[in-house]
Amino acid sequence: MVHVIKGKTCPEVWLKACEYLLDKDVPKYEDYNLLLDIKSPFEISENDKIIFNLVDEFLGSKGGKRLDTVADTIFPSSFYKNGFDHMIEEYPKFIEKLPKKCLGSWGSTYAYRLMQTKELDGKNFSPIKKIIENIRKNSSHGKRHELNLTSFDGDIRIYDPNKGDDKFMGGPCLSHISIKVINSEFINLTALYRNHFYIERLLGNLIGLSKLQSCIAQETNLKPGCLVIHSTAATLDRKSQCWGIDDIRTLLQDIKCEHQKAA
Repeated sequence: MVHVIKGKTCPEVWLKACEYLLDKDVPKYEDYNLLLDIKSPFEISENDKIIFNLVDEFLGSKGGKRLDTVADTIFPSSFYKNGFDHMIEEYPKFIEKLPKKCLGSWGSTYAYRLMQTKELDGKNFSPIKKIIENIRKNSSHGKRHELNLTSFDGDIRIYDPNKGDDKFMGGPCLSHISIKVINSEFINLTALYRNHFYIERLLGNLIGLSKLQSCIAQETNLKPGCLVIHSTAATLDRKSQCWGIDDIRTLLQDIKCEHQKAA
């Protein structure tokens, strides 16, 4: 069964999703096939800022990964500041120089695989660069389709069992990214997660994916559209000796209290 959670912004949907998983009717605080539908992933309200700040503070104080750290594994904003070509050229070099222990059990980042992978003949190529080139060539193609069919389908596979990604635990959770051009005007992005931790990872993931979406839109002279996340397995993750379910309840309650104060 699929459960859909809709909202306008990334923090709003994150909060709704966590509240859903915290509900007493959701066994073990986990569920399968959650769809998160975010209408305006780049808009930030005052209430959204409260969520960002409290979640980031929570993760930092509990030994978790800060939001920017998680977001940068998907889209390294600091490299993009110097231009798209600079990013896809320099970021892979930066990652390759890092000790493997800094990159986790699968020895890479999502951003690295977006920017550099190998063809069947062994040659390097950039999936995100190829996607952008194809969109530039085909962004008006969809006008001749009915029912607002997309003009270009761009798909990037992140999960690769040939690279040791077929582990039960510790491998990449983001498996696939699909890019759609809607009405020759908007870039929609859909991301598929095989296993998704909603406390330590989801909000940072949303930040990174929205920045990736914005980059593709900017580089193709289009507008960012909707962001959709399909979590095939979603959980309110707890870390032993770091945080538990009561800490999560307190975090969500603190957010509600701050929202009431700001109202």
